[in-house]
Amino acid sequence: MNSNELNLFYQKAGEAVWHLQYVEDFLAKLYVIKAVIIEPGSMEEEFAYKELEKVNRKTLGQLIGLAEAKAIVSPNLLKELKDFNDLRIWVVHRSNRESRYSLYTDTGRNEFLNKMSNFVSMSVKLQSSLKNELVVYGSRCGISEEEVTEIAEKNLSSLRGEI
Repeated sequence: MNSNELNLFYQKAGEAVWHLQYVEDFLAKLYVIKAVIIEPGSMEEEFAYKELEKVNRKTLGQLIGLAEAKAIVSPNLLKELKDFNDLRIWVVHRSNRESRYSLYTDTGRNEFLNKMSNFVSMSVKLQSSLKNELVVYGSRCGISEEEVTEIAEKNLSSLRGEI
């Protein structure tokens, strides 16, 4: 193993964790919107953000438990989330211990990179599925995807200092 390969392993592990956090973020928002707020305008914005702040502290496994308890996602999506969480446990807690010696072999490096790549692919798919859940729920509540996109674009412009 050379330093370029080691940097690649670190980059792939970091990419996986970054994408994991997107899934957690989408799931936390979906939970707060569907299980806490339930209907637009049913609680003050400040309180809703405080609830989101609390939920954002939870791990993926805890968020999946909340989603399952409140039945806010389909059984198929719930299974995908649980499968993703199983792989997340390996990525976050065991990938180094289980792979550090096998990374010195071509087979071990390929297996590690494939597993990390699979995790990122699962994450991207889940992000899309969770976003779609939010869009569908929002449209049922009378909030169009265009409205949400407009608000998001204004927020991004504000963050960039354009507004």
